[in-house]
Amino acid sequence: MLDTYLYERIVTDEMLPAQVNIIAGMDVSYTPHHWHRSLEVNYLMEGDSQIYLNGNEYIVGDDLLVVVNSGDIHMLRSSGTRAVKVLSLIISYDFLKERYPEIDECLFYLDNCPEKNDEMKSLLRQLYDLFAGKDEPFYVWRGNALIYQVIYLLLRYYRVEKSNAMHFQKTEKYRDRFKVIIEYINDRYKEDLNLSEVAGFYGFSREHLARNFKKYMGTTFKEYLDSIRLNHARSALLNTDFSVLDIALDSGFGNEKALNRCFKKYYGVSPSQYRKNVKNK
Repeated sequence: MLDTYLYERIVTDEMLPAQVNIIAGMDVSYTPHHWHRSLEVNYLMEGDSQIYLNGNEYIVGDDLLVVVNSGDIHMLRSSGTRAVKVLSLIISYDFLKERYPEIDECLFYLDNCPEKNDEMKSLLRQLYDLFAGKDEPFYVWRGNALIYQVIYLLLRYYRVEKSNAMHFQKTEKYRDRFKVIIEYINDRYKEDLNLSEVAGFYGFSREHLARNFKKYMGTTFKEYLDSIRLNHARSALLNTDFSVLDIALDSGFGNEKALNRCFKKYYGVSPSQYRKNVKNK
């Protein structure tokens, strides 16, 4: 069922079994709710962040590990109060499946073996330091060694059979339902979408979808739609010379004023000022 939906495709370096993401600073890109088949391990070393995971919101601070299982709907963003320092390791599903065929029957929980968390943090911190510079000779070899150690810890100490995870079936049911709705919104965010239209398309009342969207996604329908449009607009600001008006219209905002209002809400500055600040860095 997972393969029928749009999702974030994880592409790794051909020399590595995982994508290593270094996230640092105050101006951290906001990625809307999404999912992928790969296994994700995040180490929030410093700063304040908001995490949305399968409908639950968490406000977290320094020195925290977060595992995102295959198919989990999730989002991570800086709260904007302090600079963040995060290592995000996204381990290829295909790599895991080829070497451990039973991977589809597993979930991974840090609470399953908390005494190993310090060892996991040490490995992820070493990965951060290694990939933040990439100036160490043969860093790919060292990176592979560290990633394999992370995978070993996950499989040896944090693995739980889905059949033993009592809440899994309920979680999977609503998760799959909202993947379809996410796909619909992602495909049509440039259009004049509204909650009533989407609810009617899937046979829900407006009130039912509004209530459950907030419950399971951790955000309102309008906030999610704005986040998709905002992500597109931010990318266009950084990678094109299009006017703010053209970017607003191409991103699904009705006018430049609507983009300005939304952009200031999330980034604290206007789109024009944001583009100028980035170019002057």
